[in-house]
Amino acid sequence: MSALRPAVRATLNSPRLLALAALAAVAETAVRVGAILVDSIPLAVLCPPVGVVVLGLAAPSVRAALSPSLDSDDTGRPSLPALFAVAVGGHALAVAVGTTGFLLLDTPARAALYWLGYGDALTSLSVQVGGAILGVSVGTLLGWVVAAPAVGRVVAGDSPGRALGAALVGAGESPPAVARLLAVHFAFAGLLVVAVATAIGAGGRLGLALGVAIAVLGSAFALAVLAARSVAAAPAEASPPDWRRVALILVVLVAAGTAVGGVRAAELRPTATHAASLPDDPDAAYATARANTFRADHRYRVAVLAPDADPFVVEHRIDRTDRQYRQTTDGRAHGPSVYASAGTGSPPTRGLDIVALGSRTADGHTVRATPDYVSWADRYDWAPGGGLKPPAAGVDGWRVAERGDGRLVLELTDPEAVFAATHPNGPDRLSNVSAAHVRAVVDTETATLERIDVRFDGTVVSGDDSTRVASRVRHEFAVGVDVARPSALGALRPSELVWRALVY
Repeated sequence: MSALRPAVRATLNSPRLLALAALAAVAETAVRVGAILVDSIPLAVLCPPVGVVVLGLAAPSVRAALSPSLDSDDTGRPSLPALFAVAVGGHALAVAVGTTGFLLLDTPARAALYWLGYGDALTSLSVQVGGAILGVSVGTLLGWVVAAPAVGRVVAGDSPGRALGAALVGAGESPPAVARLLAVHFAFAGLLVVAVATAIGAGGRLGLALGVAIAVLGSAFALAVLAARSVAAAPAEASPPDWRRVALILVVLVAAGTAVGGVRAAELRPTATHAASLPDDPDAAYATARANTFRADHRYRVAVLAPDADPFVVEHRIDRTDRQYRQTTDGRAHGPSVYASAGTGSPPTRGLDIVALGSRTADGHTVRATPDYVSWADRYDWAPGGGLKPPAAGVDGWRVAERGDGRLVLELTDPEAVFAATHPNGPDRLSNVSAAHVRAVVDTETATLERIDVRFDGTVVSGDDSTRVASRVRHEFAVGVDVARPSALGALRPSELVWRALVY
């Protein structure tokens, strides 16, 4: 008979077991929430479960709940070091199994979406980072399906090493039992996802309180059932595992994780590399060239020119194929040189400290193991809004000035159209306009932008206010660029490779 049924029955009939499980759940929730509050989601995921130690020490009560005729005072409990060891080893095994499972399922699914042209839906910060955290967290919880039997064997007197080896081998020997236990873990994971969603959705202290309450109540029942099931399923006389099978399974697990992680870390995925062809209509031709340039691996240099001073220059280089980004400044512009990849940020961008896997200093530069490229790529856009961006598309009035020798030159000369393309807010009217001109050079072979020169000199009137605007801006572009990691940052660290593998 399945050990799950007596475990559920014992949980429902034993207030003491439920109370002990509730204590374990409170401790577990406190550890995870505490880690998040100190800005470390990885710590919340990687910290071994304290519930294993709490319920392991309460083993006599668990046995008494399974066999009411048994006096809990007559049963022994495992040693504290053994419980710590099986908690740490079991969690390491669960993280490895769960993360590998997540990567094996997530990689083909994402590759298919990239291949079908839905890659843009996968590039946002919330989808990339949030999906990785959710995948590893749920995968780890489900990975405990493999490790959980080891706890019962340690409670029965086996050593942590033999117990974990036997659990690893036994996972493939009884598929129905594993399926039933997996269903319980799925339900447990679902409750925790609901708890997190409630905390985020409700917001504030009320949301946090509701999320914690759901997590504690759901965890209490789940932990009681899983503890009783683990003890009930433990063999009376533990035999040593077949260590050759243990080694083979570990080799297969490591090989699978390394292979799929290597594919992801190497940025091997289908990408849309073709550019849309240039239409005959000048307005559409500019919009198409602008969009083609933005989607490509490109360099974009914008310089605000001044007659009696150095230009204000900002340069962006974004390598979408290898997911690397660089930003530099020159002239009157000042700021740090930025490098970001799918696993590295230098200097670190804001908002990702909570998912950092460590930081260090290299040649005076702060280097953090976080997916900063995802954050920069999420914010780097050419949406209409003025500022240091190319003139907006969607403005009518472009005309063909030149065509030939692999170039298409487009011009915009209407003052209102020029102002609308280069400024976010339209004025009530323009007056005393002495210069209004945008000249865009398009490479007809790649259908991308080469250069845009903007000049405007006029008075902008909004209500009772009038402002004289005199601006000259040069935008320069190059496609097919390859961004390299600065040598000053040193070689990639394992923690940086982990994030490169997790976000794909």
